[in-house]
Amino acid sequence: MAIRKARAIAAAERRQVAAAKEESDGSAQPSSVSILRPTVTPSVRNINYPPYVISNVHTGHGLAAKEVSPNATHSDGAVEYDVHNLWGHQIPKAIYDGMLRMWPGKRPFLLGRSTFAGSGKWAGHWGGDNEFRFASMYLAIPQALSFSLFGMPMFGPDTCGFSGNADLELRSRWMQLSAFFPFYRNHNVLASIPQEPYNWAAVIEASKKAIAIRYAILPYFYTLFHLAHTTGSTVMRALAWEFPDPALASVDTRFLLGPSLMVVPVPEPLVDSVKGVFPGVGQAVDAQPGVNTTIAAPLGHIPVFMRGGPIMPMQEPALTTQAARKTPWALLAALDKNGTAYG
Repeated sequence: MAIRKARAIAAAERRQVAAAKEESDGSAQPSSVSILRPTVTPSVRNINYPPYVISNVHTGHGLAAKEVSPNATHSDGAVEYDVHNLWGHQIPKAIYDGMLRMWPGKRPFLLGRSTFAGSGKWAGHWGGDNEFRFASMYLAIPQALSFSLFGMPMFGPDTCGFSGNADLELRSRWMQLSAFFPFYRNHNVLASIPQEPYNWAAVIEASKKAIAIRYAILPYFYTLFHLAHTTGSTVMRALAWEFPDPALASVDTRFLLGPSLMVVPVPEPLVDSVKGVFPGVGQAVDAQPGVNTTIAAPLGHIPVFMRGGPIMPMQEPALTTQAARKTPWALLAALDKNGTAYG
């Protein structure tokens, strides 16, 4: 009975992941034309019910659902529809400037829930109010890649889900995946059961492995953020950005961390392997380039591959980032097809 129930739950999770992927890549179609609400008066701007479909859980109620009405008029005559995103854009700027005045010479670290394109100059963003579901874990990847394009490289979801109660398998998978996101935090609502890794022995071990790798490659993370700051590049990258192949455009269940590491998470339950595509020729360690390969991924393990060619600086992990900066250095060289490496 327990096995049948677990399989039923897993099947439901897979359907949710498939639905989430359809929504992510735009292949899903509206279930009803009723949400394509025309303006009340032809040729008259009706900003509460615009003539386009929005991705909103309150679809059918217009843009005013759970929000300030788009036709609300501000004191200077500006309409809320035209300035709505400026609120989330200007708040981190005001706080950032205020912190600089209070602590000159320091570098403020801010996180926002409401931001806009360009806000990455002052703050990072976390994808809040997600759910304990494999589908939510999967959606965090295209969401992070989107925020990279918005100029906000410091992004991460509520690891293990904000609402709901996470089980051992999803906690283990999600704690390992998020270790390779720029922003890494386990966070949930008070009404849910505690989901810190130390509550589950198996999750502790999975988390320790991934966190040890994260701390070992902190110099690489810092280098990627420096390049994002100075050149506008990204920290997390879609495969198609690094390998401009149209066949890779829809691949969003895995990602690159900078140009050198490829992370292949497990986005569904009750599996111990995952498919992985290795683009390029002679570019990946222990992999067949260009082949959709089955990769072993038992619970407690997340496949991470290093691209052939780079030399990566690493340090011994420590309990804090400050302590990690004082540990011994090492270089990890992954040779390319010609037996050479650079860095």
